[in-house]
Amino acid sequence: MRSLPTLARRAAALFAVCAFLVPLVVFASTQSTQRGGADRIVLDIETNPYSFLSFQPIDNVYLLAPDGRRIAPSDQEFGNYSFTELEHDEYGLRIDDPRFQRLEREGLKPGKRALAWLRPSSGVVLDVVDAATGEAVERYGVSARLVDAEWRPNTYDLQSRRRRPPADHFHPIPPAQRFALAIDSKDHGLIEIPQEALAAGERREVRVELHAAVTVRGRIVRHDGVTPVGGGRVMLRRPGDAVTSYEPRTFSTPPQVPPLLYTDVDANGEYSFECAPGTYALHVVQDEWLDASLDPVSISAEGVDGLVVELPPTWSMRGRVSGGDLNAIRGAVVRAYPRSPYKHIIMADRVPLRVATVGDDGSFVIGLLPEGDVLFQLQAWPTHDESGRAAYGSPPEIDLGVQSAGPGATLSHDFVV
Repeated sequence: MRSLPTLARRAAALFAVCAFLVPLVVFASTQSTQRGGADRIVLDIETNPYSFLSFQPIDNVYLLAPDGRRIAPSDQEFGNYSFTELEHDEYGLRIDDPRFQRLEREGLKPGKRALAWLRPSSGVVLDVVDAATGEAVERYGVSARLVDAEWRPNTYDLQSRRRRPPADHFHPIPPAQRFALAIDSKDHGLIEIPQEALAAGERREVRVELHAAVTVRGRIVRHDGVTPVGGGRVMLRRPGDAVTSYEPRTFSTPPQVPPLLYTDVDANGEYSFECAPGTYALHVVQDEWLDASLDPVSISAEGVDGLVVELPPTWSMRGRVSGGDLNAIRGAVVRAYPRSPYKHIIMADRVPLRVATVGDDGSFVIGLLPEGDVLFQLQAWPTHDESGRAAYGSPPEIDLGVQSAGPGATLSHDFVV
């Protein structure tokens, strides 16, 4: 079972780990002279893992001259602050925005570029314990989901469960944002704790009781309740979280929230994952058109074995391709393309469900067709000449026509090419 592994979140997690391995504010300067001139200092401000904060104006950013003068930036854009027309002296840097931990740095010289890392001044101090024993959990993972954020992904990894937390157990979170903490450990199931927005500089103490993880096993079947269907994705969600669209790179489209956990369904239609006991919703996305939900789902302290999810009714095509050169048709591929608007965007490298190979007699069967019109297309293998070279004498793709049938039906049709 995994929790939202995307390139964006992995990058955010990497930055978060770096932020905990360095002092409260890491500051570095390099020998770059970008944006021109030896009388200039260019400051780049990073706020990872909350990178969106660096694109917002940061207050009270200034240089401190040797004579005590405050020098404001002459220009600022997307986290870059330029200080120009400077004398050849050393300057101090001060960033005193109440939303962030105060930064003080000395020894900046014109002609160099500088990088400053800021961390929010607000956050939570966690007391994470085992619910059964009351003993402290030494290693735990933490992520924060900004509830009202209109972008995706809106979840930020703050602490890997493979590492010990900071000595003070403080985890920075931006102020003025409602958020939800997701916390788990190697031996405990994930728990999500909603929180109201923090004030700037607030250090909120939160006690968390983790319960031992239990196993949930089940399978995905067709609407007949028996035939297994492999290749989908199972997502554990909060009760009442309706899903209207799904996209793997972001896991949800605003205003939806991302799932708590997800796992892939194997080729036999079976799935399993671990979670904390509680009440959830289970959502299955099979492909662009097919999904199903169980809401609510109660998971006891013993776990669940045999949780079956039925996909909605579909129809099947039992077709036969005739006409033309039967030798060229044998082994060709028929693909079915539903014409109805799809609900979900699925990974491009997944094998399509609605594909069948034409048999020796020209027949094929394709199932799991959603309601509405479906275009059938023949994708013939190229013929070969005596030298073995491919000879494309005809288009490799041939439209066989559009068909439709009611839920649960099996339609028989002859396609003539």
